Amino acid sequence: MALTGLGLVGFLVGHMAGHLQIFAGKEAYNAYAAFLQSLGGALWLARAGLLGLLVAHVMSAIKLNARNQEARPQAYAVKTNKATTPYALSMIYSGYTILAFVVFHIAHFTLGALPTTEMTESGGVRDVYTAYVLDFQNPLLFALYAAAMVGISMHLAHAVSSTFRTLGVMRGKYREPLSKVGPLVGIATGVGFIIPPLACLLRIVSV
Repeated sequence: MALTGLGLVGFLVGHMAGHLQIFAGKEAYNAYAAFLQSLGGALWLARAGLLGLLVAHVMSAIKLNARNQEARPQAYAVKTNKATTPYALSMIYSGYTILAFVVFHIAHFTLGALPTTEMTESGGVRDVYTAYVLDFQNPLLFALYAAAMVGISMHLAHAVSSTFRTLGVMRGKYREPLSKVGPLVGIATGVGFIIPPLACLLRIVSV
């Protein structure tokens, strides 16, 4: 679960960097989108790989949770671990939030199964920029996206630090600094993803 999680975090960071190009303007963002589409089969292969990582990650989580339940079928009468963070306590819920968002996001932007702003042609290139900006000027769509980003942020806040612990590197003098990496990554990723849609909603970025 830790290794597949690291792969998914790497994808999220790259995906976030791509969306931040919305601030570079229509030409740059459309060129980025056109480059991805030009990959053709390689793009679908990458998508299949990401789906495989996601499925393996979810299945690992289910299996580990089942093992924990088998090890202690009866809940603790009194919980004394005050060091447990809100991020850790909400992992299962943030995980469900992310899964629901992934399904919605793919249906919306990748498959076009949900209503979206029609992409027009701009200089022979699909005008993904205009579609992105106009879609996120919709308060409801922005609210759904923002809620999902909160879930992703909280999930990463615990998961990244937990990964260091799983891989055996969170020990000695590294324990304290590495325990802070998770929350920092979670906040940075959440903020990085929400800034472009928020700029569209506030008309800072417009068509």
